[in-house]
Amino acid sequence: MTITLSGMVAGSQNALVTYPTNPSQGQTFPLISFAHGTDAPPHVYQSLFNTVASYGFVIVAVEGFARGESLTGWKDVLHAIELCQSGGCHGTPFSYTNTGAIGLLGHSMGGGYVTAIASDGGHNIVCGASLHGSPCGRYHTEGPVIPMLYTAGSRDYIVPASVVQSVTRTCKNKCDYQLIQGVGHFPIGSSEATMVAKYLQGCVYHGRMANVTIV
Repeated sequence: MTITLSGMVAGSQNALVTYPTNPSQGQTFPLISFAHGTDAPPHVYQSLFNTVASYGFVIVAVEGFARGESLTGWKDVLHAIELCQSGGCHGTPFSYTNTGAIGLLGHSMGGGYVTAIASDGGHNIVCGASLHGSPCGRYHTEGPVIPMLYTAGSRDYIVPASVVQSVTRTCKNKCDYQLIQGVGHFPIGSSEATMVAKYLQGCVYHGRMANVTIV
């Protein structure tokens, strides 16, 4: 199920929320905060959201920063987490969202945002995934202190694999890297989406890293 929350951040920035429906009594789902790429509003990632949500997550994708390049948009992604943790997120599905275990997910520019947030840590953020993500060193200290998955496309000429690898070398915790053969920068294919969902499920739910090999 997907809904749009109007004015979720700062009273004016909307968010797309994708979540599992009909939870069992007492069942909760961890929160995933998603950061989109340059000029790519959240709805273009709906197939990715559907896949990740099906593994037991509530995904909040804030369109809270400029669609063009922004050096401060990571703060809006983090603010969505802070808002939900402080009780500011209301209604379905937030009545069964677990904000005590949080994951990060981002693509391209948004991948840089989640690297920035992961480099600070805290906020009950357990791990994250950056898909074809840009560096964040121009606007934030770079060096994730939580486990992260980094993916790159062998035919990605926007954020080349060598750039993604340079980010992984700054990791202060366990970072996994996966080069996906034959793909470019966008869209995110179903195999990659499934791999990311399994990784997040493994580390957020169970504190372990899943097998990140694409079959």
